[in-house]
Amino acid sequence: KMRWESCTYSPEEERDFVKDHLGPSLESSELGVKLIVWDHNRDEMLERAQTVYGDPAAADYVWGLGFHWYGDPRYETWPPLPQVCFDNVSRVHDLRPDKHLIMTEACQENGPHLGEWRIAERYAMNIIEDLNHWTEGWVDWNLILNEKGGPNHADNS
Repeated sequence: KMRWESCTYSPEEERDFVKDHLGPSLESSELGVKLIVWDHNRDEMLERAQTVYGDPAAADYVWGLGFHWYGDPRYETWPPLPQVCFDNVSRVHDLRPDKHLIMTEACQENGPHLGEWRIAERYAMNIIEDLNHWTEGWVDWNLILNEKGGPNHADNS
């Protein structure tokens, strides 16, 4: 069971869903919606971009790619990939410079962390690195929290 609301697709499934269903539906709605694909961590964003952008019919519907900040080993137990992950952001840009890159989710788990400078350093490093790698926007997970990191339906504060 997933802890978060999620919709898991392989790169090929997302490409085909965008190309055959979501893209045409949004286009015919005339709502002017900008479609962002991926919306997960930096480590696998290049593979997703190569698959979706590699199909011109799918890529035409896509405004850009969204990604999350999770996976920095200085703060998590993932493999040592921070520079590779930031380089992936540039590689996606280089693949399709006409598409947009938005960092769509960051939150500091296991909190609250009032007064902990390492959290501010994590935010600063990630924001600076992402902007230096062609990211156009950066969104924190939740801008309005109480002093305990809530309210939060997943209870990860």
